Amino acid sequence: MKINAKTKLCIIIGDPVDHSLSPAMHNAGYEALGINDKFVYIAANVKVENVKDVIKAMRVMGFRGLTCTIPHKIEVIKYLDKIDPIAEKIGAV
Repeated sequence: MKINAKTKLCIIIGDPVDHSLSPAMHNAGYEALGINDKFVYIAANVKVENVKDVIKAMRVMGFRGLTCTIPHKIEVIKYLDKIDPIAEKIGAV
């Protein structure tokens, strides 16, 4: 995998998130599609009180994607630009 300043970053945040298979699955998919030099998927343990700052930093740094897991599925909603109508109805993303 070649990572440089042009590599697009995607992330899963949660607390804890160490158990997540998302990085392995996404990075395997990127490799299978031949785009693993363009995208990389990482995981980060983020405390609930830091979610707002992490979302702001992701925007500044140009992250291309976010997956959110427990316990942030509700907290993160207030920092999103838009939300799918179904997610809005269930109150979590």
